[in-house]
Amino acid sequence: MRRVSITVAGALAMLLCAGVFANAQTNAQVSRDAYRTAYRNWRQADPDLERNAGAGGPLLAQRAESLAELARNYGVERGAFLQALVDTTQRGFAWLESPPAEPPAGPSNDPGKPAAARVTAEMTEVKRTIDTYANDPDPGLQRVRMMLERQNLALAELNNAMVERQHMADAAQAAAAAARIAQANAFDREREVIAGLKQAVGESDREKTAWAEYYRLLADAARRPVDSPADGPAAPVTPPPSALVTLPPPVSTPAATPASPPPIQTAPQIAATPTPPAPEPPSTTPPRPSVITPVPLIRYTGSWTFPQADGQFHGPQPEFVDLVVLEENGRASGTLFARFKLPPGSTGDPIVRFDFSGNFSNTRNQVFELQTSDGAKGTFELIPGPAFNLLEINFLIDPRPGKIRQANAVLLKK
Repeated sequence: MRRVSITVAGALAMLLCAGVFANAQTNAQVSRDAYRTAYRNWRQADPDLERNAGAGGPLLAQRAESLAELARNYGVERGAFLQALVDTTQRGFAWLESPPAEPPAGPSNDPGKPAAARVTAEMTEVKRTIDTYANDPDPGLQRVRMMLERQNLALAELNNAMVERQHMADAAQAAAAAARIAQANAFDREREVIAGLKQAVGESDREKTAWAEYYRLLADAARRPVDSPADGPAAPVTPPPSALVTLPPPVSTPAATPASPPPIQTAPQIAATPTPPAPEPPSTTPPRPSVITPVPLIRYTGSWTFPQADGQFHGPQPEFVDLVVLEENGRASGTLFARFKLPPGSTGDPIVRFDFSGNFSNTRNQVFELQTSDGAKGTFELIPGPAFNLLEINFLIDPRPGKIRQANAVLLKK
């Protein structure tokens, strides 16, 4: 009966868990469909926006603003899905917070020990009486001895049943203790799951904000060539001559004097005439090109790290990766510091540290020369990921004993 009760209780617990998970799955499925639809609407609305970003113009700015609204809607739906998942998980596993009831303890809860001692004493006494009458030829005493033999067998069966009962009680106590330990472990895992889901909610909000900032920058960059046409390289050259001709009307006759070769003759006129100072000559620094790479430079520059959860890689698995990429006048520079997991028993060096530099080119994949901290050389490649905050890296270093030569990983923008 005890075993049957334990089995029924376990079955009820399994049914309860199945109902909780089914309810959670149903609720989550509705929210998942909403944010997946929002994601498809966003990613399929204008897939060529970044490819056309170099053209600029107000039309591109309007396209970026439209995608910004779709990205915001996706972030809202995904955040709502994750928050609903947190709430459903907390409700579904609330029963884990209440520990299972323990059976009452005390002498009254274990009547088997005094009864077992009494049965043992009775068996000893019956056995002693049987031995006493064993060799007695009296037929009456022999019948008594036979009855005592049957009593001894009954006492032995009773003793066996009590021993089995004690074993079952001990097994029930052990099962209850194991259930308490399993429930405590499950409660710890449930807290970790909820903490992870809450962290995912925060990351979803930060991602939504980052996408909005990304499209804002893209729209501003698209408007700049139209709103500020004087920013081109020829703009600073034309205004100064017209200003020199029109500003000093009282001395219109010697207007050509500043352009005469001898600078000594023009010095007294400049000192005596209240003409404004001549503008500074245009800078000899070559203007920065408006478009360097097919995608915006922010897809390459900034601080990047390897995500600890669901990180994608090929080759040795990174434990951590810290990458910094800087840009100045179309030239890249930066550093990478990483540690990788080595096979068991390996005595190699898991640390990789190098600097890299080179010019950005008009290609999607950027390749630069690198040099490690111990002087080895190689190549370092930056590949924009499917999202603006993802960057794939790939490096190849000259082979050296005990050193990691190559690796590939997808990094997340900090």
